[in-house]
Amino acid sequence: MIPYLFISGFLGAGKTTLLNNLLKRYAHLKIGVIVNDFGELAVDNMLIDKKGVTGEILELRAGQIFCSCLSGQFVDSVLAYESIQPDLLLVECSGLAKPATLSDIVAVINKKAPDCFAYAGMVSLIDGTRHEVLEQSLMVVTEQIEASDLLLISKTDQMEPQKGQQLQDHLEEQYPEKIILSIPKDTVELDLVALLKGKRKAFAQVDASKHAGWGELGRPVTFTLTPEMLSSSEIESILRPFQNRWYRLKGTLATSDSGPRYFDGVLDYLDVLDSSCDEYGLVVITHDHGLEAELKSAFGLQPPSQPLQPIGLPVF
Repeated sequence: MIPYLFISGFLGAGKTTLLNNLLKRYAHLKIGVIVNDFGELAVDNMLIDKKGVTGEILELRAGQIFCSCLSGQFVDSVLAYESIQPDLLLVECSGLAKPATLSDIVAVINKKAPDCFAYAGMVSLIDGTRHEVLEQSLMVVTEQIEASDLLLISKTDQMEPQKGQQLQDHLEEQYPEKIILSIPKDTVELDLVALLKGKRKAFAQVDASKHAGWGELGRPVTFTLTPEMLSSSEIESILRPFQNRWYRLKGTLATSDSGPRYFDGVLDYLDVLDSSCDEYGLVVITHDHGLEAELKSAFGLQPPSQPLQPIGLPVF
């Protein structure tokens, strides 16, 4: 049977980094990969080291795989691997995944392909630098944790040791039945399949009614920016005043002075890196409904026809 394992975690927690590290860890195996991007561009697919992937990476965009809008396509994507027969299938969820319906999806896969696929568990990446605020503000963070069997605290190198230990203690108190580990950024030592052996039942204990809907702030909005070519520094100077108003900003833009550049924004963080991608655009995910109009105006683009009123985001 083909084991399939989910990697969850809120936007910017480090899921794609973990996926690339797992491809190195399991380099001796045939690995299949399914990637879910909440936005219209498959940005995460562009960042995956494809040398370790068997066959093509299957992409699911513009939504999250546990919603009725994509769950059928997701099941079909899993079933497509029946003929490829990888040793392991890794599924990178959207940062806005709502996996309370995971048990239904597992049941459908078992019914359509009996004795072919085996649910291997779910991992949730915990952004150590922002978790305290995120869990108080966004239902989806708690939902992902409750559906997961293993919690991996990322970005501990950016935390004071005392803060890291406090977070570890807090999570262990809240979720005593789960495996909870802190991980360095570039670790390739984790054998998640072995860690999760015998610990794959969290999804069956999630109360879906408790997690219905998106909470007080509603469903996050996503939009794509495709500005005219500017220099890298000009793009960065336009974006920086808007930090803390997005949950996630990511994508590659062609620049007039530096070639393709990858812009990577998580809440109050923005980094600019070299890129070899040739699909251009910035995907922005936010609860700030006024952000699209303001960013498009700053880039000299046509604003949306009916911009929504801005609402407050959690303060980080």
